[in-house]
Amino acid sequence: MATVAVRKLRALVTHPVEILEDLLLEHRFIPSLTLGMISYYWSTLQISEILLPPSLGGRSYFLLNLLVSLGHLILTVLLIHLACWLVTRTQGGCSEILTLWGYTQLPWIILIALVGLFIVVHSLTAATEAGIVWVFSLAGAAFFLWLWGVILKLQALKICYALVGKSLLGVIGLALVLNGCLAWAERFFIAERGLVSQRALQAMDLTVDFLPVGRRNFALSFDTLTYHLRSPERGEVVAFLPPGRAGFVALVSDARLRSLGRIVGLPGETAEVRQGRVYIGTQMLEEPYLKGSSTLHMPPMTLAVDQFLILGDDRSLSPVDYGGGLIQEERIRGRLTDVGRLKWRFLVGRWPW
Repeated sequence: MATVAVRKLRALVTHPVEILEDLLLEHRFIPSLTLGMISYYWSTLQISEILLPPSLGGRSYFLLNLLVSLGHLILTVLLIHLACWLVTRTQGGCSEILTLWGYTQLPWIILIALVGLFIVVHSLTAATEAGIVWVFSLAGAAFFLWLWGVILKLQALKICYALVGKSLLGVIGLALVLNGCLAWAERFFIAERGLVSQRALQAMDLTVDFLPVGRRNFALSFDTLTYHLRSPERGEVVAFLPPGRAGFVALVSDARLRSLGRIVGLPGETAEVRQGRVYIGTQMLEEPYLKGSSTLHMPPMTLAVDQFLILGDDRSLSPVDYGGGLIQEERIRGRLTDVGRLKWRFLVGRWPW
């Protein structure tokens, strides 16, 4: 069985048209859906956590994500079919492209597996030279897999819709626009990836182990849907816009810079920081998450009706270093969830929960 699978996989590289046509004739629908769910599982995991918070179902969102990733696959295919219909007015082809689309995601699944292997090996390898070899090898493999994935998708479109020339280019362009709109809506209303400074990560004890030296900003994923439904709450770790990055500029993909901190003071409260400990009125907050030496001092302040006091967990750092302090509610973009932390720990080689 394994030998047959390897032979099929090799043929999918050398003769993609023949293999895809055979898969379509054999009606390999269920395997395609399975591969599609696997390929979208990692990217949709946070959406499932947002839809089913841990307080309601523990970590059952890991199971819910099977349905969410399947829904994401179907929605992607429907948008591609819509693009084909708008360009060519072709009625058929939807079930055919759904039958093949999971197979076109194979390069992405292999790439995810290689990244995981890279992280494990890099964590066990102390030599810098070995790490550099792995980085260049992974970059070369990623380019090959990306090119292979593009070829498979183009061939699938040709087979299912008989697209050639200008009609093919038109469908590709429109499909990219439609899926881009979907990604933008998902990022704005449900979850987003923001770029957080290394200093802000240090303030929250989110360490950077082996990411590229000299890189100043690192990606974290945040839940944005929750704050469309309710106000931020004390104790939540949130991403917020740095000064001067409010309004439309915050929606531009090249302006995804975010600050990071924990909410310790709510609107209308009087807050003070003494030796790193936060006092609300005369009551000291219970803060089991504190890190480092507690040397921070901030005089008593009364928060306005739209202000939050946001600080890092390492109270030896000044809020100026990572953009914390008094923050307007309109600048708060989203919260860091368990899945966001899990993804971060995986990417820096600290995957134990």
